[in-house]
Amino acid sequence: MIPEIDGTLAPPCLMGHPALLAQETLNASVDLLRSHHPALALSVRNILMTPNATIPCAILDASTVGKIVAALTELGKSALKNRDAEKKAILRGLIEDWASAAEWLIMQSENNALTGGNEG
Repeated sequence: MIPEIDGTLAPPCLMGHPALLAQETLNASVDLLRSHHPALALSVRNILMTPNATIPCAILDASTVGKIVAALTELGKSALKNRDAEKKAILRGLIEDWASAAEWLIMQSENNALTGGNEG
């Protein structure tokens, strides 16, 4: 469920929502993605080099965010298989954070389609 501010949908990353994609989340994502998904890790790292780096939903498109969620999910399956409880817990949190951003991006796209792109 995406929270609302003054009746309008607001991205979790703009609200201090638990799904905030803070620098720690971005750094952990880069660290975990680097070896198996270097292009995605680079995309996330580039966010860290951008002003307002906690707002990746304003920088990345939904497709890239979806790929990040899929890659982290793949790593999570590996952690489950290897019974790596610590890595599994970290990945679960990251997946939830990125999935919330993806959900918001999808909702924004739908809203833009309905309004002709006049609201965002």
